[in-house]
Amino acid sequence: MQNSDKYDINLMCECLNVSRAGFYRFFYAGNSGRKERKASICMRIVSIHASDPLLGAPRITLLLHGEGIQIAQSTVSLYMKELGIAAATTQKRFRPKRSKLSAASSPAIVNRAKDVLISSPDAVWTTDITYIRTKAGWAYLSTIIDQFSRRVIAMRMSYSMASRLCCDTLEDALRERSYPVGVIIHSDKGSQYRSSAFVNLANKRSVIQSFTSFGHSCDENAAQESFHSTLKRECVRGMVFEDLEHAQRVIFRWIGGYYNNSRPHTALGGLTPVAFESTIIGDF
Repeated sequence: MQNSDKYDINLMCECLNVSRAGFYRFFYAGNSGRKERKASICMRIVSIHASDPLLGAPRITLLLHGEGIQIAQSTVSLYMKELGIAAATTQKRFRPKRSKLSAASSPAIVNRAKDVLISSPDAVWTTDITYIRTKAGWAYLSTIIDQFSRRVIAMRMSYSMASRLCCDTLEDALRERSYPVGVIIHSDKGSQYRSSAFVNLANKRSVIQSFTSFGHSCDENAAQESFHSTLKRECVRGMVFEDLEHAQRVIFRWIGGYYNNSRPHTALGGLTPVAFESTIIGDF
C-alpha cells in the first residue's frame, strides 16, 4: 500500500496477476475487528463499483445503507480514494441561457412552478426535449417528469421535434395519471411549448402552463437537465443506435426498467422514483 500514491491499484494488481479483492483480503488479514470491517466494506465498494462504474460515493453510500451497513458518505468517499476508484464521469454545471424573447412581447411566459410547495404527485410536471444521435439521423426524446417523485411518467421519440411530439407526450402523461385537473406543466420557452397546438391542448385538459423566467433556462428546469445528463452518461454514452426504433428500445427500457424502478435517487433519500411514490401514496 506504500506505493498506492504513485501507482494505480488496478495496475499493480494486474502486474502482480492478482484480483483486487484478493489483494485487499490479504492486506487486511489478521488485523483488528475495525480493520476487518473496513476491509469488508472496501470489498463491497469494489464490487458495487465494478457492477456500475458510474456510481459515485453518494449512491454507493445509499446502496450500502440499503444492505444494512451504516457508514457516512465521507467515509465511503475516503475509502474510494484509498482504493483508487471514482465515478467514471462527473456532471457538468448548468449554464443559464438567455432567451431572445422579452417580457413585453410574451406576457404569458411566467414561472408558476417556482413557489409551489410540492407535497403530492401530479402537482408539478416538468418537460423538455433532448437530442439523440442515430445512424439514420438525429432523433428527439421528449419526456415528462413528476417533480414530486422524479418519476418519468411519459416519453416519446421522433425524428421531428415539432409541437406534435410534445403534445403526444403530454397526452400520454395525462392518460397515465388518469387526467388530473390543475397540474402545472413546466418547460423552457421553446417554440413547441408556446405553439397553439400545445397551448390549446393544455387548456382543453385543464393543465396550467409554466415557463422558465426570462434570462433563465437550465437553472429553472434543473430536474429535467439533470435527468438528461444522467441519461446521456449512464445509457446513451458509448451506444451506436442504428435508427429511431433501436434508440427507443434501449432508452425506453432504461427509463422504465432501471431509472424509474431500480436506480436510487439521492433527492428521494435513496429510494427509486416508483418506490418513493408508492411509499408516500400509501401514507395518505
